Amino acid sequence: MMRLIPILLIVGGVTADVAAQSTLKVHHIRVGQASSALIVSPTGQTCLVDAASSGGASTGVLPLLASLGISFLDHVVLTHYHTDHWGGIPTVVGAGVGVGTAWDRGNANVTSNINSYLSAVGSARTTMTPGTVIDLGGGATLTCIVVNGSVLGGGFSNPANGSQEENSRSIGLRLEYGNYDEAICGDLTGGSGTANIESTAAPVMGDVDVMVLSHHGSSTSTNSTWVNTLAAEIGVISCGNSNPFGHPHVEALAEFLGHPNVVDLFRLETGSSNPGGTTVNGTLLVDTDGATYTVSGGLISPTTYNVDETGPVGPGPSNHIAGDVIVSEYLQNPLVVSDGDGEWVELANTTASPIDLNGFILRDHDVDSVVLPAITLPARGFVVLARNDNPQQNGGVNANWEWPFNGFFLSNASDEIEVVDPTGQVLDTIVYDNGATFPDPTGKSVERRDLQAQPWASNFGEATTLFGGGDLGTPGAGNSLDVTLPWVTLAAIGSITPGGNLTFAMNAGFLLGGKGYVIGFSECVDPPIIFPSGKTVDLCLTPLLGLSTQVVPGFVGTLNPFGIATVPYSVPNAPGLIGLTFYMSGIVLDPGQSEGLGAIIDNATLAIN
Repeated sequence: MMRLIPILLIVGGVTADVAAQSTLKVHHIRVGQASSALIVSPTGQTCLVDAASSGGASTGVLPLLASLGISFLDHVVLTHYHTDHWGGIPTVVGAGVGVGTAWDRGNANVTSNINSYLSAVGSARTTMTPGTVIDLGGGATLTCIVVNGSVLGGGFSNPANGSQEENSRSIGLRLEYGNYDEAICGDLTGGSGTANIESTAAPVMGDVDVMVLSHHGSSTSTNSTWVNTLAAEIGVISCGNSNPFGHPHVEALAEFLGHPNVVDLFRLETGSSNPGGTTVNGTLLVDTDGATYTVSGGLISPTTYNVDETGPVGPGPSNHIAGDVIVSEYLQNPLVVSDGDGEWVELANTTASPIDLNGFILRDHDVDSVVLPAITLPARGFVVLARNDNPQQNGGVNANWEWPFNGFFLSNASDEIEVVDPTGQVLDTIVYDNGATFPDPTGKSVERRDLQAQPWASNFGEATTLFGGGDLGTPGAGNSLDVTLPWVTLAAIGSITPGGNLTFAMNAGFLLGGKGYVIGFSECVDPPIIFPSGKTVDLCLTPLLGLSTQVVPGFVGTLNPFGIATVPYSVPNAPGLIGLTFYMSGIVLDPGQSEGLGAIIDNATLAIN
C-alpha cells in the first residue's frame, strides 16, 4: 500500500552510454576542521568553493589540484570571512595557482582582518549577489541563492539577529547539472541562537540530491525546515578529528538522518564521537551525468545513485499500485450547510513521492464520475475535493478543487467512492452502507483510522475534531482517529541488471531505532499480504518471498539506533532475468505492538534489464 518511488534503472546499455558522456565532478576535499570543494564541469571549467585553512590547503587542496593537473582556477567562491574557509586562498595562490574570478560576499559588516585574502585575489575580486549565476559550461551552473541574509526573489532574514553574524552572512549556492542538484552553503545558520537564514532560503533552494551540512554539522545549522525542503538523499560533512567544537553535533545529525529521503551521510573525517553516517577518511568525489551520480573516495566503495527528479518507472502500464492514493476521509451529510455545498472527499498519498492527479478519476459504481485536473498530492499528504470550494459557503473547508456541477454526489444512505488512475488501475474503493457496518453520522466526517490498512468498515470512524463552521472533521490534515504506523522508506541503489550490485537502504526514523526488520522479494503485489487488522504488505505470499527472507544475508536484521539499515545485494548473473519485474517490501518488528508490527516498509519495484 505504501510505495516508494519505484526504483530507477541503471541498465547495461545506458551505463555504457553514460560512460562516454562528459560528467560534472565535485570533489569534497578532506581538509580537517575546515571546508573546501572543487567543482570540475563537463567542459573542464573549475570552481573552488572555499579553500580551507592554510594548513588544509597545503594538505588537501593543493595535492588534489596537482593530481588533476590544475594550475588555474576559473572561479573561486569564498562563502564567508572565516579563516577555515578563506585562509587557504593565499596559500593556493602563493603556490602558483592562478584565479580568474574570485567571488565573495562583499564589504557588508566585515569585522575580521582579511587583508591577505584581498592581496591574494587582487583585481579578480567580484561581489556575489542573490541570483548571480556562474556558467561552468556544458550545462552546469552555480547559482547564488542567498548571501548576507538576502534571498533570491526578495526574501530577507537579518544576519545580525543573533550570534555568529559572519556565519549567517554565508553565500548559499545551488549547483545544477541536468537533473542533479547540490547545495553548498558555507556556515549558513538556522536559528538556535543565530539568525534563521535557512528557513527563509529553503523554499528558493528547493529539492536537491546532495547537501553539504553547513558549519561542519553544527547545531546552529541544518534546521528542520531546511532538511525537509531540500529533501536530500546524501549529506556531506567536512569536520576534523578531535576538533574542539564537537562537530558534528548530535542535533544536526539527528535532524538530517531523521528525514525519510536520506540514504547516507558521509563524514570526510569522523570528527566528534556522536554516532551517525559513514566515515570517508578521504576526499569524497561526486561524479554525475545529470541522471545518476556516483560517490567514491577514501574508505567507501563507489556507489551509484539516481537523481530524484528522473521520475518513476512503474509496474506494467501503471505507475501505481492499489493503495498508493486512498480515500482518507469524507463528509457525506454536513449539518451546518446543505449537502450541495458541504460534501467533500479527502484523498491521501501513502507513498514517499508527490503524485500528479491529472487524469485520475473519482467515481461511484453508478453514473457519478469526475476527471481530476493537475493537482499535486504531496508525499504522505492530503488534498480535498469538494462540491463547493468557497469556504464561506461550504462550512469552512479549504478545498483544493471543486468538482464539476452535478458530476459527483455523496448519498446520505449507501454509496461508493472509488479512486482510479489514468490507466484504469483501481487504487481504492469505499462502499458505505447506510450505517449497517460503516459509520453514518450527520455533521461529522467519516475518517480512515489506519492509512496502511484495507478499506473495511472497521477501519473507519466518526471524526472528533471541530473545523470551520462547526461540523466535525479534519479536511486536509491528519485524521483525529489516526493510528497509522510510522512510515518506512525503502530505496535500491545501484545497477538492476544481471550481475549488478545493489544496496537496499531503509529509513524508519529514530522511534524504531534498534528494532528488527524483515524484507523480501515477490513476483507480484496482488493479492497482497493482509493481517487480521487489515494492515497490508504489498507482496504476494509466494515461495520466492519465503526463500528470499531465509537465504539473502541482511534481509532479516536490525535497524541501527537512527532507524536506518543498508543491505548489499548482488543480482544473479543470469540473462534469463532480463525483462522480469520483482517487488520488495517488508515489516519492522515490535513485539510490544499489536500483531508484532512496528511498521510496514514501503513497496519498491525492481525491473531487471
